[in-house]
Amino acid sequence: LGNLGILLMRQGRYDEAESSFRRALEIQRRVLAEDDPKISRTLNNLGTVLQEQDRGPEAEEVYRQALTIDEVIFGPDHPTVAMELTNLSGALMDQGRFDDAEPLVLRALEIRERTFGRSNPEVANTLNTLGNLHRKTGRLVEAETALLEAQAIWTATLGPDHPNLAYGCNNLGRLRLAQGRPDEATVSFERALAIAEAKMSPDHPEAVSAREGLAEAERAMTGES
Repeated sequence: LGNLGILLMRQGRYDEAESSFRRALEIQRRVLAEDDPKISRTLNNLGTVLQEQDRGPEAEEVYRQALTIDEVIFGPDHPTVAMELTNLSGALMDQGRFDDAEPLVLRALEIRERTFGRSNPEVANTLNTLGNLHRKTGRLVEAETALLEAQAIWTATLGPDHPNLAYGCNNLGRLRLAQGRPDEATVSFERALAIAEAKMSPDHPEAVSAREGLAEAERAMTGES
């Protein structure tokens, strides 16, 4: 059920993925110890699905459960804890709770960089989250630095067409719009759309987001409101 949920999640079929993860979680809680890492992994996947459906408070609750388990099992400075911190910070950001999210992102970045080194895709994941946080709080220079570094690391380590870059390019496109650079935003959104359609699905939320960004960039260039 967990593997099925991951497949459905990657296809953007979030309602089905949520059902699969909830069934898996129910079974795991019947047969495993409360602090088994398999439970935390399923909770993390469920949180991701909830977050993709704009259900931030529910995602936050699930991520906090996973974080509690992982800190007990692995200790506070383990890379798995950093993953949970990054995910939890994203759920908080979705609720506009940027002051709560930022220390979690910075803690996750510190753990991942100390564990893996700077040029690692896990570090890039957190840099992408940090860049998005900076953008949403108006720190556009810092946002650009973080987002461009994340893209460079992903491209070097995972390849230029990895699905992570769909997320990153959409975030960079939004930053370019905020900077008043709609022509560069268009380039980023076009790249995000191409990757999302090829590596995810044409209906994936990142593909939808890229199309919305392209429309917004076009309006900005033509002076339409």
